[in-house]
This record gives sequence, C-alpha cells and structure tokens, in this order.
Amino acid sequence: MAPTEIALALSASPAGTTKRVQKLLAAGFLIRKPHQTDKRSALLETTNHARDKFPALLEAITTMEIEVLKALGPESLDVLDDALGRLLSGLESPAT
Repeated sequence: MAPTEIALALSASPAGTTKRVQKLLAAGFLIRKPHQTDKRSALLETTNHARDKFPALLEAITTMEIEVLKALGPESLDVLDDALGRLLSGLESPAT
C-alpha cells in the first residue's frame, strides 16, 4: 500500500502515519518498493521479519485485552457485550 492509503484506512493524519512508517522501516518491519505506474511514489510492503513477529504480537494484544476486561467483572461484561452487539447491529443495518 501507499502511505496515503494507509493513512486513509486508519483515519490517521498523513504526518502521524509518516512517523509510524519511518519507525517501522527502521525496525525492519516494512520496505519501500517503487510504484509500478507512478514514479513519484513508493509502496510499502511488510517484511518476512514482520510476518514472523505477527503471531506473537497478536497474542500479546489479546492477552492485554483480556487483562483490561477482567476489571469489569462478569455482570459488566454482559452489559458491555449486549451494548456492543446492539451498536454493531445498528452499524450493519441498511440506512433508512
């Protein structure tokens, strides 16, 4: 993807996206490749290093989410689950 596409997909500012991309490039998680049709821009691609680290990162995020949600307790989790389910249903229903 192009950095501008990433910024749009994340609803992030281009400047903030640029800073994050620079850090990911420096850490070896992304590489720049020339755009095939637009010589003024480059595309970003994840590296094998990034793809190798993804399962552990996903596990760490999941563990963190579980720990954060433990603070709510079972009854509050039920209320949250119901509220989020109704919110999602509303977002997925066709606009009237």
